[in-house]
Amino acid sequence: MFLFHVAQREKLLEKQLHSIIEQLTSKQVQAEGLITEIQTKEKELERLNSLRRKLDSSNTDLNTTRNRFGKSFAGSGPLVEYAIEAHRRPHHTGSRTESQQNLMLLRSAFILYILALHVIVFIKISS
Repeated sequence: MFLFHVAQREKLLEKQLHSIIEQLTSKQVQAEGLITEIQTKEKELERLNSLRRKLDSSNTDLNTTRNRFGKSFAGSGPLVEYAIEAHRRPHHTGSRTESQQNLMLLRSAFILYILALHVIVFIKISS
């Protein structure tokens, strides 16, 4: 009778183990998908930053030309001066490093989550 209960307990633990392993595999696939999405977003961010730098560069060239020919070029007035001054201001200078820190934090959280799932699996196996 005792061996019967041990065998049943072993089968139950095997089923739980397989279930946990399937969940772990599913979570790893999800994590890989999110990492791929993060990498895609990083590339898009780099592309947009490059476009912004080009735009800033072209604005600088325009301002240089405007200053060379005087205020009569492109009109003069408070509205034009405001628009030009707005383009001279830096755009989100610290956001890139903050974004990278957030991405690194997210990746670290995924790694810790997967590690925790592994630990749970090993605890279930050993009990």
